[in-house]
Amino acid sequence: STTPLNDTDSLINGEDYWAEQTDANGCSSANRLVVTATIISSQSKTEVTQSFCANDPSNSPLISDLTAPEEGLIWYNNETSTTPLNPDEILINGEDYWATLTDLSGCVGGSKFVVTVTFTSPLPPTTTEAIQTFCQIDNPTVANLNATGDNIIWYATETSTTPIGTDEDLINGEDYWATQTNDSGCESSERLVVTASIISTPPPTTTEVNQTYCEIDNPTVENLDVTGNAIVWYESETSTIPLNIDEALVNGEDYWATQTNDSGCESSERLVINTTIISSQSNTEVTQSFCTNDFTSNSPLVSDLIAPEDGLLWYDSDTSATPLDPNENLINGEDYWTTLSENSGCNGASKFVVTASIIIPLPPTTTETNQTFCEVNNPTVANLNVTGNDIIWYDSEISTTPLNPSDVLINNEDYWAEQTEDSGCKSASRLMVTATIVISTPPTTTESSQTFCEVDSPTVTNLNATGDNIVWYATETSTTPLGTDENLINGEDYWATQTVDSGCESSARLVVTAFINSTSPPTIIEANQSFCEIDNPTIANLNAIGNAITWYESETSTTPLNVNVILINGANYWATQTNATGCESATRIVVNTAIISSPPPTTTIANQTFCEIDNPTIADLTITGNEIIWYDSETSTAPLNVDAILINGEDYWATQTEASGCESVSRLEINAIISNLAIATTTQINQTFCSMDNPTIASLQVSGDSILWFDTETSTTPLNETDALIDGEDYWALNYDQTTGCESNSKLMITATILEVQSPTIENTFQVFCASSFPKISDLQANENIVWYATETETNPLKSTDLLINGANYWAAQSDSNSCESATRVVVNVTLTDAGTPLLNSIGNEFCSNFNPTLADLNENVSPLNGGIITWYDSYPNGNELSLTEFLNDSETYYAIESDSDGCSSANPLAVTVDLNACEQYDISIYDGFSPNGNGINDTFKIGNLRELYPDFKVEFYNRWGNLVYTSNISKPDWNGRLNGNDKLVTAGVYYFIIYFNKDDKKPIQRRLYLSR
Repeated sequence: STTPLNDTDSLINGEDYWAEQTDANGCSSANRLVVTATIISSQSKTEVTQSFCANDPSNSPLISDLTAPEEGLIWYNNETSTTPLNPDEILINGEDYWATLTDLSGCVGGSKFVVTVTFTSPLPPTTTEAIQTFCQIDNPTVANLNATGDNIIWYATETSTTPIGTDEDLINGEDYWATQTNDSGCESSERLVVTASIISTPPPTTTEVNQTYCEIDNPTVENLDVTGNAIVWYESETSTIPLNIDEALVNGEDYWATQTNDSGCESSERLVINTTIISSQSNTEVTQSFCTNDFTSNSPLVSDLIAPEDGLLWYDSDTSATPLDPNENLINGEDYWTTLSENSGCNGASKFVVTASIIIPLPPTTTETNQTFCEVNNPTVANLNVTGNDIIWYDSEISTTPLNPSDVLINNEDYWAEQTEDSGCKSASRLMVTATIVISTPPTTTESSQTFCEVDSPTVTNLNATGDNIVWYATETSTTPLGTDENLINGEDYWATQTVDSGCESSARLVVTAFINSTSPPTIIEANQSFCEIDNPTIANLNAIGNAITWYESETSTTPLNVNVILINGANYWATQTNATGCESATRIVVNTAIISSPPPTTTIANQTFCEIDNPTIADLTITGNEIIWYDSETSTAPLNVDAILINGEDYWATQTEASGCESVSRLEINAIISNLAIATTTQINQTFCSMDNPTIASLQVSGDSILWFDTETSTTPLNETDALIDGEDYWALNYDQTTGCESNSKLMITATILEVQSPTIENTFQVFCASSFPKISDLQANENIVWYATETETNPLKSTDLLINGANYWAAQSDSNSCESATRVVVNVTLTDAGTPLLNSIGNEFCSNFNPTLADLNENVSPLNGGIITWYDSYPNGNELSLTEFLNDSETYYAIESDSDGCSSANPLAVTVDLNACEQYDISIYDGFSPNGNGINDTFKIGNLRELYPDFKVEFYNRWGNLVYTSNISKPDWNGRLNGNDKLVTAGVYYFIIYFNKDDKKPIQRRLYLSR
């Protein structure tokens, strides 16, 4: 095909479409790409069911919780609704919700996605035991609670939203609430309640926690004696493995017992029993520690050894027969032997061996054996500084009486310290520390009574004393220093210490009494004081009674004001006085100032005009004010006399004085203008007017300010401006100033002449023109000096170049040499004749270039609209007339004009653009299919006249996938339906072919055919 498809043409399902591209040079591709269109219908519906949990009313599922294959969908409550649902709207159980999907092909607008909503609320878990019992010894937790269900979750209350941890300990008597969660993840809204009962069993009891047995009896766990039910023994308090009752007891070992009550709960607490196994003919070995300072000789003796029995003899070895002297000193690390009696009830005697450990602790230590303290700190024994454990101080090296930690230290005294180790032994020797008490003297002063001015707000820092690092206190014994910025109090005592280089503050204090000198403020008669602005009042003008008055701009300002400072209206000024001692009053008296500023007089006329003939004076100046005074300048101090004659152009300055007696500072300026008005003037004392203009007094032309007209030179009655002028009449003009009311001394005379013009004469008042000639106003037929108007009353004349309008009326006025027009106008009606535009027959612009068509051929396809004569031009307007013998050119435009019998032509031409490519119907014949089935009819695809007219042709055949299946040309036969012409037969269906003419630059064409069997 050579006709391109429109971009907006609808695609047809299963149809093939062929594409070519055009490069930058405007050349189109020789081959075309075929594309088969498949139109996918999206009008389907997908229905699903989505479940939601209904266990939480505070968190109900919403529209936004619906899920779909795509994101960002809009949901509706039915298939036809156009109102989207709010994403925050709560879902309804069993309701359908509709959305539109985009299908996988990218097509939108048809596939419906429907969700049916169901709410799932599983039942709570179940149990056969609403009250569940646990043993305390098992440390039961939430995990031990028993309920039947899926994914059990336990809560502390029926409404709690926080699950309990499974490792949380159960509480006796407490309720626990369980939910279950089904496979869809929904938790039951109702809960199962279970009450936990924790059984606590007491431990067994005994009257003997230390139990003794004879080794010879081979005692076992079974022999341990306690009272209880179902006793179980353990080797430790925390062991979980019970001991076998046949297990032999071990000497000195602890054994722990529990009992189990009737409910099967074992006691969580355990009873401990310590065993002593007495061995016949056995040795008992112990270590005994002794502190050297526990004994008078600082050394323990044999008699200090301790044994289970009294009155025993001690030996230095197991075999020695010589008893040791009880007063013999024990030796550190030595063993001492004695033999016990048989009072235990066990057969035979046993040996008791003691290893002596003699503990000799060291004394405490210090880096300062001479320690210095400040007397003011009242140092005590507790302030002594040594390193050691449980320090005890004595007043001598041998004293046995400890000092009290609160005992006050004595200057240059020695103090002795011992320490006690963790073993409880005290050091045998003592550490000596010497105490030095530094006594600092108090500061000094030459003034025990010190005086200050109240206005200076004296503070502690102003107190005067001589010393180092002075510190002031409120009393002799106070321990809290005063702040240096603390205000002094009149008659108050202040106590000072100094701290010397040793860092010790003096214990004695210097006392200073402070006296605050208070001066009263000055007095005033008037708290509100008024001044005239014109007097330029200053601080010096303020009135107060007192000594050495000083003025300030505020109550707290510290900078005195200069007496020459100008006062400010409405401002407050604060005054102090200074007494004979030089103290300024702390309080101030305030004066409020009122600066009276009288406004200048006013006027509505700053420039005042007077007529010279009236001899105006100062008294004639007009302003508003009280007690007006006039000056000849803004700064002059000499008032003008009210009888002084005004001078033209001079400025005069006025003040007023109000009831306060204050004259205004600023002055009102008035400019005096003395008017001497000139006579009216003109360049034409004889003035001519057109009668049609209806001239009036206002039409008279003279120069002046405001002109008044009179009918005589002496008349005093002005004429009205609307009075009509009279031909040949004289009129008198008086110059008049409307602002000042001044008149000129004489009048100017003007003579008026009124001209009247006759109406025009036009023979043809109905005039006809050819519309194609574009006639103008200048083409209207009338005598000379005619002015044309669009209406009878229009005042704006038409231009000579204005185009005439068909059916319009035009009005003519006669004009004379003075440009006066006739009062009466003549109307002319215009008719424009149009021969009409010729008509082009359907496809009358299409020809085949093979036949060399001419303009005469084109003319045959055009008909005159009104039966006129048709003439052709190469452009319009201003084109060249063409001959009918001229050959037509492809794509060129020709213009046809129709002329009627009156000689009028078409106002609008017929433009025809010629197409010389309509040759297909004249040369080759193309068919839409063939049937290569061997029956001798249509077995090959033949294109009529192609081989005869275009010997260099080429035809390419393609299947629907764009694969070339055969090519024919002048040397190859027409296609027989086989692949490459000699292979297997191709399948039936649609095929495409391109014809390359290769002659006369004729463009290739593309068509399709149907191959059938």
